[in-house]
Amino acid sequence: MSGGLVRSDDVEAELAVHKEPYLLENWLDYIEHKRGSPEVEILQIYRRALRRLPQSFKLWTGYLELAHRLAGKGDVEFLVKTYEQCLASLSEFPGLWERFLVFLVENLDQLDISYVRRRFNEALQSLSVSQHFGVWKLFIRFADMVGGRTSFTVYRRYFDFRAKLVDYGDLFADLPDLDTVIDKLVYYTDSADQFAKLGPVFETIAQNTSLLMQLSISEFSLYSTYFDLVLEFGDEKDARKMYRHLADKFVDQRCLLSIKLAACYEKNDRFLEAEDIFEKELKRVNNLHDFQLIFEAYTEMEDRRMTSLSQKLDDDTARELDVVMDRFEDLLARRKYLVSDTALRQNPDNVHEWLSRIALFDSKNEIADCYAQAAETIRPQKVQLPGLFPKFWIQYAKFYAENGDVTTARKIFQTSTKVPFRHIEDLVDIWLAWAEWELEKDRERAVRVLEKALETPKYDGKINYLDEDLSPQMRIHKSTRLWQYYLDLIKSSKNLEATCKAYDRMIDVKVATAQSILDYAGFLEDKKLYEESFRVYERGVLLFRYPVVYEIWIVYLDKILHYQPQLSIGVERIRDLFENALQNCPPELSKPIFLLYAQFEETRGSKLLALKVYHRAIEYIPANAEKVELYSLLAAQTVRFKNLESAREVYQSALESVSVNAPGFLDVLVQGFIGLELQLGQYRRCREIYRYAARLLMQFAKREQDVEHVWSLWKQFEVDNGAEESYKELLRFKRHLENTVVNVRAKTTDSIGFVHKETRGTLDDGTTGNSAEIALDIDEME
Repeated sequence: MSGGLVRSDDVEAELAVHKEPYLLENWLDYIEHKRGSPEVEILQIYRRALRRLPQSFKLWTGYLELAHRLAGKGDVEFLVKTYEQCLASLSEFPGLWERFLVFLVENLDQLDISYVRRRFNEALQSLSVSQHFGVWKLFIRFADMVGGRTSFTVYRRYFDFRAKLVDYGDLFADLPDLDTVIDKLVYYTDSADQFAKLGPVFETIAQNTSLLMQLSISEFSLYSTYFDLVLEFGDEKDARKMYRHLADKFVDQRCLLSIKLAACYEKNDRFLEAEDIFEKELKRVNNLHDFQLIFEAYTEMEDRRMTSLSQKLDDDTARELDVVMDRFEDLLARRKYLVSDTALRQNPDNVHEWLSRIALFDSKNEIADCYAQAAETIRPQKVQLPGLFPKFWIQYAKFYAENGDVTTARKIFQTSTKVPFRHIEDLVDIWLAWAEWELEKDRERAVRVLEKALETPKYDGKINYLDEDLSPQMRIHKSTRLWQYYLDLIKSSKNLEATCKAYDRMIDVKVATAQSILDYAGFLEDKKLYEESFRVYERGVLLFRYPVVYEIWIVYLDKILHYQPQLSIGVERIRDLFENALQNCPPELSKPIFLLYAQFEETRGSKLLALKVYHRAIEYIPANAEKVELYSLLAAQTVRFKNLESAREVYQSALESVSVNAPGFLDVLVQGFIGLELQLGQYRRCREIYRYAARLLMQFAKREQDVEHVWSLWKQFEVDNGAEESYKELLRFKRHLENTVVNVRAKTTDSIGFVHKETRGTLDDGTTGNSAEIALDIDEME
């Protein structure tokens, strides 16, 4: 209390701190008491208190705030010493460290960078790992401000810190991510020494999946970045080793790695090594995209080299330039072959590419070698497109034939017939091409070739042409294309026995088509062997079923009817044929056969049986349109073979069974019936027919014009044949129907075919119809 520093009002506080100097509350009360006094006096009390209580966080905090207020902007040294004194006692407090480090970073222009870096290191050493995050945020800020080797060192240490806590990624939310760390390290690497320290970073990331997943770039991009550094700062041995490692690991990116390595050699004027890399890659790449990258890089390097040599031309460089230009021209000339090589490495079974490659050569020896290489390389089962592989073999054989080596050409054709093609039609193409080629020189040899192809193999089971479980060679004898060509050759020889034998074997092998049967029968017919021709037809109708057999039956029946008078063929035989033809014949196909049958009976058989055939046809064929025509024919023939009265039953049956909506119901059947009755002079019956037709049409017609048409026909009939009273009766009947008949068309969506007489009932709600009249029971009328 000496020296005049203690005022009279400070005596009590001084006595308290003297009495208990280690009690924090006494010092805090003293400092609070001095509020408003000069800050220098307060600062002196803080210092006295800290000498007694150097571990007090509260005292140091207040002291530091006061020191900042007292110190000027240029008094950095004073504050640094103050922080150092504070942290010498309280080094375990992260808040004090962060406050000190912020001060250092903000005054970095007045401090030694090494000093600041050591303080960061000291902070990290003093604090536990869980307290490092705040320090690292400032340390990174410091590194970005300083740059250079210091920045590299800081980011390198930060990576180690981040890698140790890789499973706690959320803690690094406010700190640089791994992408930024890698970018910074690469950016600040400018020496072999720094590069050596960078290697473990990439190795750590590569071995840690969690770190890899934190990167936004691909694994290859990471390695590629490191490879660039290896090429720049590493030695050749390391570069080669890294190149081989990455090329094996990232096979699909090998061309990019090769371009990088070649660029490094070019940079060091080691062109031979660069060219060697490019040449090896051109012989290895297996897709056109990589080939294009390598070829462009190669040509660009050579172009730069030529440009450089031309700019410093002397005797030595002139000779070197000539060599380089020759190599460049050779490279451009080889491009089409290199492209072909690449395409075939990508797909060695690409027949189209092999054919294109063969077209590149001019030398016969080179072409022959290319054909042989393709034949050994291509796997037949891998050729997807039909028709392409046989084209290759055919061209292969004809190449030798065109160059005078017929023997080799035949051997190639023979070899190609044993190739296990994916598609059986490919094998057919081979045999046909061989036969056609032989035909140009020797017809008999062409026939033998086809006979060899069509030999039946030894096989116990059933052979189906489309059974892909069997090899094409096992099924080739069932090819209709081969058989047809073979038959054409045999027939051209005009050898009847050989031709018949070929057709018979074709039928026995069960490859004959309906057309083959017709051709065989027609061939025999041309030779006037009619009965033999008929036997072929008989075999044909036994081989096939409807609808295929329909054409055979139609031609057969027509032919046998044509030759019946000439050959005196019995009527019963022909009737049996018609019956056999109609057996199992679909109704929709039977009409022509029935008509042919009826025509035969009319002209050469029994006329009554002809009428029965028409009746059978009407019952067998369901289509109403067909029934109209058949009823019309039956009625006409009944009049012709019996009498007019017998035809009434035909028309009556037709009106009862055919739908009113069938084409021709009104104009053919009704009007035909009317015409019949007119010939008999039965006008009353005509009017009843019109009445009957009008009722049906009013009820069931789908087209309004049909209803109008029946009335117009009836009116014309009355004009031509009636009187005034009958015409008025027509009009009264029309009004009656319009007023009373239920319009069935308006009440149902069902398609109404025909209504049998026993089902046609009441026509209106209040009137019971005359059942006799509705049933068209007009036979009893006068």
